[in-house]
Amino acid sequence: MSGRRDGKRRVSLFEPGSWPIRWGPGWIESSVWTFTIQPWKVFSVPLIHVSAFSILSEQHKNRITEKSVILAPDLGAAKLAQRYGNLLDLPAVDVHKERRSGEHVAVRSIIGKVKGRSPILVDGIISTGGTMVSAIRALLETGALPNVMVVATHGLFAGNSLQHFQELPVKSIIVTESVENASAGHPPAETVSLKTLLSDTIQRYDSPLEKQK
Repeated sequence: MSGRRDGKRRVSLFEPGSWPIRWGPGWIESSVWTFTIQPWKVFSVPLIHVSAFSILSEQHKNRITEKSVILAPDLGAAKLAQRYGNLLDLPAVDVHKERRSGEHVAVRSIIGKVKGRSPILVDGIISTGGTMVSAIRALLETGALPNVMVVATHGLFAGNSLQHFQELPVKSIIVTESVENASAGHPPAETVSLKTLLSDTIQRYDSPLEKQK
């Protein structure tokens, strides 16, 4: 979590996901900016959702081929995968899962053609990596090419999650710098800066916020 404070009149809070927020003494909250926030989060101030998919998809434009396909590792990420597929003009496939524990996930079915295709798995957050890893294994067993790419807005890489990815034919894991994590700097993980996206978004929304004071 980070914030921008303008005297005591206004603070714009930038929150990467949906972790608890604590306001500083004397801060008068006027807006909250989020990246891939969970739908149940509610604020009493204007909520401005910022999507990082535009800058993430730029990283894939020179890596995709005619065999590439976008995949959602579970139904919860299906809409994200569809949006990402639209940005890259690629088809999207869904994976149905059954979670058995925090790190262990069983894949029940795959909806769509993946045999002979290079999968790009899309999700909002990578925590333990259990969902992604299970999906990748199921895809490989189904005949997907061992040329896997992963993309997510937030890369937590809890525990040994990065090691699990390193044991699979994963060419890249692209995440933003929304969460400070040393693991994000180790292959195959790559970090994309949010500076330009935040700067452009602030300029675009700043004037309307001033008028609302």
